[in-house]
Amino acid sequence: MILVLEDIIDFTNYDQKNTDLKLNAILEATKYRSENSSKSTIFISISTALYNEVDEAKLESLENKTLLEFTNSLRDISKKWSGLFIINGSQLFSNEGKRESFDSRNWYFSRSRFSILGISRLINGIRKVLDRTKNSNSKVLVLDCDNTLWGGVVGEDLISGIKLGADGIGQAFQDFQKEVRRLLSRGVIICLVSKNNEEDVWEVFSHHRGMILQNVNITCWRINWRSKAENIIEISEELGLGLDSFVFWDDNPMERQEIEMQLPDVKVVKVSNYVEDWPQQLRELSYFTKFEVTNEDILKNEQYRSRSQFNYAITKTIDRQKFLDSIEMKIEPQILAADNIKRAEQLSFKTNQFNLRTQRYTGSELQQLQSLGLADIELVSLSDCFGNHGTVGMIGLIKIDEESIFINIFLLSCRAVGRDLEFWMMNRIKTKCHNMQINTLYAEFVKTDKNQIAEDFLDKLGFVKILKDEAIKQRARHIDINLSGTLYLKQLEVDGG
Repeated sequence: MILVLEDIIDFTNYDQKNTDLKLNAILEATKYRSENSSKSTIFISISTALYNEVDEAKLESLENKTLLEFTNSLRDISKKWSGLFIINGSQLFSNEGKRESFDSRNWYFSRSRFSILGISRLINGIRKVLDRTKNSNSKVLVLDCDNTLWGGVVGEDLISGIKLGADGIGQAFQDFQKEVRRLLSRGVIICLVSKNNEEDVWEVFSHHRGMILQNVNITCWRINWRSKAENIIEISEELGLGLDSFVFWDDNPMERQEIEMQLPDVKVVKVSNYVEDWPQQLRELSYFTKFEVTNEDILKNEQYRSRSQFNYAITKTIDRQKFLDSIEMKIEPQILAADNIKRAEQLSFKTNQFNLRTQRYTGSELQQLQSLGLADIELVSLSDCFGNHGTVGMIGLIKIDEESIFINIFLLSCRAVGRDLEFWMMNRIKTKCHNMQINTLYAEFVKTDKNQIAEDFLDKLGFVKILKDEAIKQRARHIDINLSGTLYLKQLEVDGG
């Protein structure tokens, strides 16, 4: 029996209960066959067809975990029945690659077991993992439609003529959509940029039985006859995400070249000429890989879709403040704790625009700051009539002395910008100062290419620029604060005003 895990389990629509039922059925069948075929020899080969170096680095993917657990269960059965043999299919298929990657001559010559090719592969794998540890994963996948999500041109071939289904090349397009949906489940935002008639595209989404992706899976779209570069810029502004968060996938090399030339920050995938390669090519892209997927990631597509609806609604209103009062905002502070530490780390590493200092803290570093007893760290969650936006902000305060506090962390996710939540966060800081009888508030702005909006916020609130030597360096001798930007000061009234 040859088992390829992807043939048994649909990882793009993973359901743990259904998976357990299928795998348990195979285990029970294996036990039954072993018990009733004592004189027969049974071979079971198990493998997974897909691979991603960054997933492997943390054994994060469901394939790895499920394959390991299932294989161990089969091995437990094989220990009881001498005629049952388990063959590691992935190991077997990698043998030819191993022969090329190892070189016994190098071992005897220089005590290195690897060939030049093997060293190159190892370096490439390490490079991909290091790149993900140092750089944020991409957030948005921009897709063409004709000859990308399906074969053919819907405006010419009509729905009945496009290639999308369970047979032939249509299966490859469908499997590609399954991989897109897998990314969706990991928090990747899916957008469409297509030169087409919009009604034709949505008709395929609504009425073609082969479609895996649905209308609700698409956060933003620009389906028109304008330049794709222009459309991507608009989507970037609508989502409040930088172009370096975008990955562009289009079957047309001319369209890819246009994006490369006009939008160099966008990652353009050099798409294979063969559609059959696309599912695996998309799966092996390391742009979107993350070491851990949080609940916030899973909800991200819905949250950015809500942001898009909010931005559209606020542009149509005349009285902005009246509009904000009408959307039923609910704001909840959360003390930094074990159940939100991963989200706090994500906010620290990924928030670039509304971020005063852009200091990157791991979860353990944040916990250490808090455990010193000098830091007060809170997260802020938001919901309104457009949806639950999750945890979108973080405040981190350091008490310098009995009279002053330093704002070490002040950041707000771009998807919550526009609701004046930053003013609520600052008022909360002022309330804390009032409760501690503190009247001096320090803030630092460290300029980057993206965070000018944060400095403008300080100016609006009346913070005044000061020289470093006049402030924290003289008063915070017992606290290690690395100042590299512009220091600001605000004197608060005794009543916290």
